[in-house]
Amino acid sequence: MLVPGGSLLFESAKATANHNQYKGQLYKTGDHTVIVYNTGSATASYELEIVIESMAATPPAKASAAPSRQEQACLGAVSREANNGEVVVLGSEYSEADSLVMIGVGSQKAPCRCLVSNDGVVAEVYFAGREGGL
Repeated sequence: MLVPGGSLLFESAKATANHNQYKGQLYKTGDHTVIVYNTGSATASYELEIVIESMAATPPAKASAAPSRQEQACLGAVSREANNGEVVVLGSEYSEADSLVMIGVGSQKAPCRCLVSNDGVVAEVYFAGREGGL
């Protein structure tokens, strides 16, 4: 699956469990591309189901676990970007390409999305709520 701009979001051939399923957040708006390959030598049939659900409720903040390297990098980046030291991890999703970390800012926990490499390098931070939320 490719996100807008052509970056790889998910490659099932390299996944470990549920290799034919991606369940996670689409962290960019725009057209996503799903590519299906037949790597065998014979004709094959397949079934493709795409379900997109709205995130109506914000995931709860993690209670006890220490932030991962990716989460720590995003906490710092979002804090600098928002010029607000009151930041909390709302949730995170691992991907082989990059991970997505949702950060809440301020007392209202205004949602920000942070795209970060798995070695902790922040690639992108952006506000994910309505204008005026930060």
